[in-house]
Amino acid sequence: MKIKDWFTTPRVATTLTKANLINTQLDAIGVGVASVGGVFLPVFLTRLNASSLIIGLVAALPSMTGILMALPAAHILERQNNIIPWYSITRAIFLAGYTLTGAVTLFTPKSMWIPVIVAIWALISIPQTILSITFSVVMNHVAGEDGRFELMSRRWSLLSLITAVSVLSAGVLLDKLPFPINYQIMFIVFSLGAVLAYIGSNSLIIPPARRGLKEKAVHQQPKLLIKIWNEKPFVNIVIKRFVFLFGTAMIAPLFPLYYVREANLSDASIALISTVQTGILVFGYFFWMARSRKTGTRTSLLIATLGLAFYPLLISFTHNVIGLVVIAGIAGIFQAGVDLTFFDELMNSIPPSSSSTFVAFYQEIQYISAIIAPLLGTFLAGKIGYSTSLMIGSGFLFAGFLLFATSRPSITQ
Repeated sequence: MKIKDWFTTPRVATTLTKANLINTQLDAIGVGVASVGGVFLPVFLTRLNASSLIIGLVAALPSMTGILMALPAAHILERQNNIIPWYSITRAIFLAGYTLTGAVTLFTPKSMWIPVIVAIWALISIPQTILSITFSVVMNHVAGEDGRFELMSRRWSLLSLITAVSVLSAGVLLDKLPFPINYQIMFIVFSLGAVLAYIGSNSLIIPPARRGLKEKAVHQQPKLLIKIWNEKPFVNIVIKRFVFLFGTAMIAPLFPLYYVREANLSDASIALISTVQTGILVFGYFFWMARSRKTGTRTSLLIATLGLAFYPLLISFTHNVIGLVVIAGIAGIFQAGVDLTFFDELMNSIPPSSSSTFVAFYQEIQYISAIIAPLLGTFLAGKIGYSTSLMIGSGFLFAGFLLFATSRPSITQ
């Protein structure tokens, strides 16, 4: 298959159209460029001497807002005949947060930078909550059950490639210019990718058959909980993923702290690690899509979760740049498997007539871990050190793997 065919023509017969495939990839390109800011935001705060607690707070902010807003937002979304505008607009606003991060540092005193940046991301977490719900619903409706692996493997592969190139370019920029003007320029310039992301996401078309499927609103909390509890595959997935993703949320803010304060890495070295880790995802998504077709999703899920569980453990023993790059690259392969299998199994377990509500409830549960885990990780880092905290985070990942491995196979076949 030619490269151009890979990015424009569905490989198998699915309900995924060529137009939607192209537009999801335009969205991915814009996100890949603009989200460079997300890689370096905690690094920037660390270099401004923000406390570990502040780093953890910024990581937890989307979840603090989401736990309050996800279900009310779902009630609004499930009444919409077309949620594409909600997806595209909130995507653009979220990515514009990086523009604001760079811009406010040009016009406010340096002593105010940290609290202003925290305030920006507290506000951005509102549209981010809607985005987190609409992303899963839109991608599921656009692809259909038979096209999810096809769509997400291609989209995330392209996203990883663009992100890798963008992060590497940003790392060079950061090393060439003095601090803090290097970060100010980086945040503003790369966030312009939000324009392309908006064009691509706003051009998506949900097939009429699925767009006409009116979701059933469930407003009363007891009725909602009973309905969710009766969906046993969904409940089981939520519980297992909660444990595993608690570990990933715990270690996320620890990496930039570890790289800067323990390993004493330069911005270029941090960019290289991120570039390799995201770049390897391009191969990883291709690999896991092919493997899952042959052996089933469950086998891929178990291998991927076990492999990723070793990642923070190995990092905690390593200070050498080359070693960190190699470990991050290997982890990227397993991360690709986790991304694909987690998304596919979640959407398989959700009733199509209530997708917004079920996705929102799932997000609510994950928000709990995403609030507690980063704060716990950074708190422990201040008390017992970064390496030990990474080991504890690894323990949660292993626990999540064991839950998947010892549970009876259901939809993850």
